Amino acid sequence: MISGIRMPQLRCTRVSESGILRRVALALCACLLFTTVFVGCGTEASDEPVDPNKLQVMASFYTMHDFAQKIGGEHVQVTCMVPSGTEPHDWEPSTKDITRMEQADVFIYNGAGMEHWVSDVLAGLSNKKLISVEASQGSEPAAQRRGRGRSRP
Repeated sequence: MISGIRMPQLRCTRVSESGILRRVALALCACLLFTTVFVGCGTEASDEPVDPNKLQVMASFYTMHDFAQKIGGEHVQVTCMVPSGTEPHDWEPSTKDITRMEQADVFIYNGAGMEHWVSDVLAGLSNKKLISVEASQGSEPAAQRRGRGRSRP
């Protein structure tokens, strides 16, 4: 006691070596799990070899990839540009993606403002045989339909 002030007593607790090892092992497992999950979500589209017997299709994001794969079946080799777990609205193609588009036969994208980068990339390609398919072409956004007095289904 120092001049009327009571000081708390500090207690030292001893942690056993097995407790420390257990905590370190748990932390390492958590880091490994975290790394595996986030590295797996950010992988690029596969680098599988090009099959010359199939139509080469580039799809802007997964929905377009699925659409092309289901329609083309065994006759197409479809590459998805936007990696899984990535927001398609914010994504920008890399040089590698643009090179793949140069080698593709068909490019399928949603349109309607979903892929803001498409017009610039298509204008810069030297592959004039590339067929670009805007999936939303001819459709009208729901917000515009509602504005004309049609009701939602």
